[in-house]
Amino acid sequence: MASPGALAIDSGSSYYRTLLDLLRSGTVHQQQCQTWMRIMAMIVRQARWFIYPTLFMFLAGGSLLVWLPKDVLHLWINARYSIAADHFFTVWTYLGDGWTAAALTVILLFVRYRIALAMGVSNILCSVVTQVLKHSFFEGALRPVAYFHDIGGLRLVPGIEVYSYNSFPSGHAAVAFASCFILAAYIEHRGIQGALAVIAISIAFSRVYLSQHFFGDVYAGGFIGEFVGLAVVSLLSRVRSPGVLDRSLRTLWNRPSSAQRT
Repeated sequence: MASPGALAIDSGSSYYRTLLDLLRSGTVHQQQCQTWMRIMAMIVRQARWFIYPTLFMFLAGGSLLVWLPKDVLHLWINARYSIAADHFFTVWTYLGDGWTAAALTVILLFVRYRIALAMGVSNILCSVVTQVLKHSFFEGALRPVAYFHDIGGLRLVPGIEVYSYNSFPSGHAAVAFASCFILAAYIEHRGIQGALAVIAISIAFSRVYLSQHFFGDVYAGGFIGEFVGLAVVSLLSRVRSPGVLDRSLRTLWNRPSSAQRT
């Protein structure tokens, strides 16, 4: 039978081993967090000419949302229209559609699997997140046409089918920002990144212009899309497959046949 002193020593040793394991686990988690922060900082530097304009939009847009009621802001935007803008935004808004993102993903398979995977995963995540928010936490949120139904004063673009409910957040804005961020992260050219920022912002704005969403809806959707894009690119940057993700479908045609090798 063990003496009380031996039991105390064993208990103390077990306690210190547990404490040491916890400290080691904390150190590992801290190192992992630092690694993730370094990777995300690297991605931000790569896509900085996309992030600068969109960050300005988020700051300026956030100020508008704080100081102006959403109905006042929407009616102010709604009153600034033209026939040319009606035609332009009616077509332009489809660039934020899920089918457009799917087609872009297929095209990117011929460029590089890594970019195509980032595009596909980010847009799937954006769709899931926005749909869950629309149909759970913000279910029944009124879109402009329903919000102003009894008030009046809303101009609608002719030929556009507008929806009434599940307004927050905007899925088109999320897809647009995610898609453009993915492209910007892999195309390190300031002019192209700036153009992609303009494209993302203008697609999001089209949803407000067409009265499919309030400004706050596209603001949230854009934030979700850009964050998801950053997270997906950061995650894939840690995948070091033996050259598979950095190939493309073009390599299948460029690969020499067995007859050519012999």
